[in-house]
Amino acid sequence: MLFAARNQMHARTNNARIWVLLGNGQSPKSIHAVTSVQEALMLELTRSIWKLRNLMLVLTLFWAAPAVSQQPAEAPKPAEEVYKNIQVLKGLPAPQLMEVMHSFAHSLGVKCTFCHVEGAFEKDDKPQKQTARKMILMAQGINKDDFGDKRRVTCWTCHRGATEPESKPPQSQTVPVGKPK
Repeated sequence: MLFAARNQMHARTNNARIWVLLGNGQSPKSIHAVTSVQEALMLELTRSIWKLRNLMLVLTLFWAAPAVSQQPAEAPKPAEEVYKNIQVLKGLPAPQLMEVMHSFAHSLGVKCTFCHVEGAFEKDDKPQKQTARKMILMAQGINKDDFGDKRRVTCWTCHRGATEPESKPPQSQTVPVGKPK
């Protein structure tokens, strides 16, 4: 590859110049007069670098063009278009529904079957599912009315990992009521 086109170097002894034909099948314009083998090697190296640069440019354009021409990703479908019997969480992006459901289960310290019929999640057979819907609406209302629609009150706020919410702090945390000293 160093000297393409039959890998031949022809020396002209009368003026001590070396003629080198670089590249396969190139036109006679590719013949360059060089004064030394080092110059010939530098010329071949320079051409190789330019070829590599051009290849990198083409590859960059090849990979970048699809990224530039792609349409922006569509917004995910709402949960009610993907899952059956969504009543309270309408408008929630479908990919977030499982995250929200896991949050409910964690906040109450239960598994999915606490509210759902196993294998038929859309069914309303369990009273806990109806209670959960009411509690979601309650928390959404508190957050909207009292916290400017910021999510401050969640299931965890009251339940703390139990199915029944705590109504008072544990005894060790109560402050004795009496006359101040």
